[in-house]
Amino acid sequence: AVNTGTIMYCVPIMKIDEFIKEDDSLKYFMYKTCCEETANLHFGQNWDIHWHNGKLMPTEEQYLQMITNKTSVLPRLCVRLIAGIMKEDDTEIVNFVEQLGAAFQIQDDLIAIKSDIYAKERGILAEDIHEGKRTLIVSHAYFKSDKITDAEKSRLLEILDMKTKDETILREAVNILNKSGAVEYAEMRAKTMLEDAWERIDKA
Repeated sequence: AVNTGTIMYCVPIMKIDEFIKEDDSLKYFMYKTCCEETANLHFGQNWDIHWHNGKLMPTEEQYLQMITNKTSVLPRLCVRLIAGIMKEDDTEIVNFVEQLGAAFQIQDDLIAIKSDIYAKERGILAEDIHEGKRTLIVSHAYFKSDKITDAEKSRLLEILDMKTKDETILREAVNILNKSGAVEYAEMRAKTMLEDAWERIDKA
């Protein structure tokens, strides 16, 4: 599966010569853009894995940069290529897809700890907590919340590092996150991102 996925990165690049015959500057731009965004995707994925395997806690700014280079990469690649072909400025549309991607990832993080349907489909409660993921929700609870004690913050990290499937322990972590106000903050953050993205693109 990993090998097949890696091949699929190469196929679009191989097709550039097939579809662009004469414009060498456009061809170079497309090669360069594909390589840049493929590298960004791997950087973003690496940060995500490093944080939860290395037991490191990102700040909100670091987390948002990670999902910009993970979840938002493929739509950003598409709009950059289209803008290049049409010779249009891509600033606003790139910002738009980055904000949408970030909001989508935050919403996905929320679903992973809130949805019983999702838990049933995945076969485990609070999958992100089981995997030890340092999401925006966790980061906000740890760094910004004054609604939970230092002992509760330490307990949250302890549970994340367990990689446990024990539902009682996983629910304990979910309760800490709910108590911290981080769930509501993440919901607000995702909503604000979407609103700002649409407002900015409407003005463009």
